[in-house]
Amino acid sequence: MFKFLRRWMPIGISLLIFFAMLIPSFAESSDYQEHWASSEISKWVEKGIILGYPDGAFRPDKPITRAEFITVISRIFNFEEKHDKIFPDVPEGAWYADTVSKAVAAGIIEGDSSGKFNPEANITRQEAAVVFYRAFHLKTESTKAISRYVDASSIANWSKDAVSAMTEKGYISGRPGNIFAPADNITRAEAVKMIDNITNELKNAEGTYTGDVYGNLVVNTKDVVLKDMAIYGDLILAQGIGSGTVTLEGVFVNGRTVVLGGGEQSIILNNTNLKGTLLVIKYDGKVRIVAMGSTEASNILLNSGANLEEDEGLTGAGFGNVEIIEVP
Repeated sequence: MFKFLRRWMPIGISLLIFFAMLIPSFAESSDYQEHWASSEISKWVEKGIILGYPDGAFRPDKPITRAEFITVISRIFNFEEKHDKIFPDVPEGAWYADTVSKAVAAGIIEGDSSGKFNPEANITRQEAAVVFYRAFHLKTESTKAISRYVDASSIANWSKDAVSAMTEKGYISGRPGNIFAPADNITRAEAVKMIDNITNELKNAEGTYTGDVYGNLVVNTKDVVLKDMAIYGDLILAQGIGSGTVTLEGVFVNGRTVVLGGGEQSIILNNTNLKGTLLVIKYDGKVRIVAMGSTEASNILLNSGANLEEDEGLTGAGFGNVEIIEVP
């Protein structure tokens, strides 16, 4: 017995030392646990949308760069298509080069007046609002919403529609004292809070999902089935679906249904009620949307090509008013 203990004691001590070394690392990775955005940070870190630093820290109050912010948005939508536009300050081998190319193709960034992207510069609060505005294809009723901010006059004209739309929807509310601080850098925690407000729920793995969603829902991958679900917000079928299939089975969508992905195999709507507008903006215009069972979609807005098909066994109203918008 003594020989057995002598043989295994060094191994046991080594393991204790190993786990003791892990404890500081774990503590360091929890530098946001007492932060006001701790729950939101935990949620989106677990989903792999925003990551910490190599040393394990998250640094919630550190500003986020333009390249880092665009990378986070890209993970939400799982952008696929690339654009041939090249910014002079985005080196071909940079870690963010592909992401920037995809973001240009998705229409969420354009660069500044000099044609540069400024990837390492910190992104401002109004710039972040514009990116969200474009990515989620928001619209504003008017720019009066920004009048709630005491510094509304300092909001740039090019961002007023975006800030207004984000404010109208409750996705942003400003800082204490009704200050928006448009030119201030947005922190990593503030970025995550905005992500949580506007994205709310994300399905980024194939499978069948059920359960009501009280806010927006983004689906960014193929082979997803939404079943017996009420969505009290917008449903975003993102670019990451590619040419794959997503099925809505017994789904009620109170807000818009925005189709950015999907292919000729189809987006299947079975026994589904789309109360809000069905907005289609597919990159290549090749998407087939099929209405089956008791499906009803009263208002359809096509900002790209699409094949709307009503199944022979359709018992519902199917597709209602279809409006085609010419876009560049």
